[in-house]
Amino acid sequence: MLRKALQQQQATIATQWIDRVVNSFPEGSHEFLKAQTDRFRNPIGHALRTELPVLLSHITDDTPVESIHDSMGRLIRILAVQEWSPSDALGFVFALKTVIREVLSDSLNYGVNADEAVVIEQRIDRMALAAFEEYIACRERLAEIRVQCERRRVGKLLERLGDPICES
Repeated sequence: MLRKALQQQQATIATQWIDRVVNSFPEGSHEFLKAQTDRFRNPIGHALRTELPVLLSHITDDTPVESIHDSMGRLIRILAVQEWSPSDALGFVFALKTVIREVLSDSLNYGVNADEAVVIEQRIDRMALAAFEEYIACRERLAEIRVQCERRRVGKLLERLGDPICES
C-alpha cells in the first residue's frame, strides 16, 4: 500500500523534495537555483532537478542501492566542493523522509503497514550511507588535489629561488 502510494505521488514528492533542498541553501540563492535551468550556469540546480528524481525512484521502485551510484556521485561531487559541513551537504537525503510523511500523511494514517514504512525508511538510510561514502571519497580527492597543487607551487618557488634540491 505504501509503495503504491509512493509511486502514485512520485512526481509530487520529487517536486517538494527539490524545493525543500533548494530552500536549505543560503538566502538569496533560492530563486536562482529554481529559475536558472542552464546546467552550466546553474550546475547545482540542474543536478538537483535531474538526480533527485532518480534517487527517489530507488525508494519507490525497489532498485538496489548500487544502481543509484552514478546519480548520487553526480550530485555529491557538486555538493562536496561547497564549504559546508557534512550534515549540511548530506541533509538532503534525510529531508526525503519528511517530504514523504507530508505528502502521504493521509495514506500513513489509514492502513499503512508499519513494516512497510520501516522498509522505506531503511532504504532512505542506506541511500544516506551511500551518499556519505561518496561525499568522503570526494572530499579525500579534493584534499589530494590541494596537496598536489601546493607541492607544485612550492616546487616552482624553490626553482625560482635556485634551491639546489630542485637542480639535482
